[in-house]
Amino acid sequence: MKVVFITNFYNHHQAALAHALYQMLEGNFAFIQTQAIPEERLALGYAAKHDEPFLYDYALQKETCDAWLEAADVLMFGQASTKFLRSAARRKQIVLHYSERPLKDGPEWHKYIPRVIKWHKAYATAKQNYLLAAGAYTAKEYRRFFLYRHRAYTWGYFPNTYRYDPAESLASAKDKASILWCGRLLDWKHPDDALTVASRLKKEGYRFSLTVVGVGNMEAALLGRIAEEGLEAEVRMVGAVDAESVRDYMERAGIFLMTSDEKEGWGVVLNEAMNSGCAVVASHAAGGAPILLRQNDNGYLYPSGNTEALYERVKYLLDHPAEQERLGLSAYRTVTEHWNAETAAERLITLIRCMMNGDVYPMPYTDGICSPALLLSEKEQSFKIL
Repeated sequence: MKVVFITNFYNHHQAALAHALYQMLEGNFAFIQTQAIPEERLALGYAAKHDEPFLYDYALQKETCDAWLEAADVLMFGQASTKFLRSAARRKQIVLHYSERPLKDGPEWHKYIPRVIKWHKAYATAKQNYLLAAGAYTAKEYRRFFLYRHRAYTWGYFPNTYRYDPAESLASAKDKASILWCGRLLDWKHPDDALTVASRLKKEGYRFSLTVVGVGNMEAALLGRIAEEGLEAEVRMVGAVDAESVRDYMERAGIFLMTSDEKEGWGVVLNEAMNSGCAVVASHAAGGAPILLRQNDNGYLYPSGNTEALYERVKYLLDHPAEQERLGLSAYRTVTEHWNAETAAERLITLIRCMMNGDVYPMPYTDGICSPALLLSEKEQSFKIL
């Protein structure tokens, strides 16, 4: 079995999965990138090793890449030119479309008919065409365009997994008054919601600290608000840091906030915070949150944009440090025991083998990675967590 993954660029979020597939397929795996990592992403620590034995650059190694694409049994397709999909259909290869939700900007009904035509032309050409749905809302949104019916599987991102021995030592060493927010400082990630929580906590006399990691166009506004509301002693903005330093912050933090709205297709910081044993409070609209988090078991979900609900959950965790430990340990086990690159690669290979054996819609797993994808809307999920 030969598998090729082609997408825009290789980075640390894809590295662990690529390594696992390369090892389990005994070298019969190639990762082809079609462009360089943007400077903005490099500033956020997206750099990854580029001397990997499975990594190829299409612009620099076109002949080698074309040879891999020609010989592949399976094409994993991320963000790249749809010409690669047309070629895969011509070769009758299995196509696994690795995608976040397509309607991050909402339905935009005036674009519906053009999208039906465009997406069917791009994604429905191959006979064996399936969706790896990275996010809770992805499959439902593609279904609106009559795509991937009974051909969508639960998928996501699988960054490097850290293991601590014993895990309890990580949880017990955390500063239970420490809150962390991490990401690009953009309006749709709503870092200002974290400041709203901080302001209310201060007014109620709580002892806490909030660390904000990241850069973006909201930075000046956030700094101004911190000064205006007198939060300098409680809130620290540290700018961009590398991936290892992000994990250091997560290992120390008791509580992690993920405040993104529907434009967050997945949110890899959620995987990392859970792996670091944080008690996570996450917006239900972020694509990865309803998949990774089980309400009151390994974290808390709150209705996106509802800062009152966000505040109440954070306040509860500050009042109940033992609950922080319980949620953090459960989150850690979710990642180390299931949601990791090794499990994902193993399950994906099993799924592909079923497809290659002629099963039109194989279901080797009933839950978790590579199980039939959720057909969930944001509204339905919001009702579930109220």
